[in-house]
Amino acid sequence: MKLTNFIGNEKVIDRLSKLMESGRFPHALIIEGEEGIGKKTLAKDIACALVCRGNDKPCGECSQCKKAIGAIHPDISEYIPAGTANSFHVDTVRNIINDAYVQPNEADYKIYILANAHCMNQNAQNALLKILEEPPKYVVFILTTNSKNRQNVHYHSSSWLPGKSIHN
Repeated sequence: MKLTNFIGNEKVIDRLSKLMESGRFPHALIIEGEEGIGKKTLAKDIACALVCRGNDKPCGECSQCKKAIGAIHPDISEYIPAGTANSFHVDTVRNIINDAYVQPNEADYKIYILANAHCMNQNAQNALLKILEEPPKYVVFILTTNSKNRQNVHYHSSSWLPGKSIHN
């Protein structure tokens, strides 16, 4: 996988590349790290790679990549709460859940980037649990967080086991 916007941390790039190449990319991925290190950029690059139709993913040239880069791809949704505690609300999660059961429009996957997941309130965390545990086969959730330790303990232990956590 070619991640031109993510500099450094070759271990992370190598791990993601192997997951992508194996065809066993997890349905849920947590990107954890300090504010400003590029978590959302990495999430967008991963989403672009997942929808890419080129050989060297993400190619940046195919129509899928161009739409992803332009933030207009119909199968990539990004949710960014205000960044304060409890600002990621249950209504947002319910909308995500309803949309997740609709087949992808153009790509093989529907990707949901949930930035600042540590800002989810308790109700939002609980609402997200079921779909994280049993998502449609074409859905990938990419959550960014400053600290997964801020998540509800049940939420953390139940829903993150099937996914992979990337630490910087």
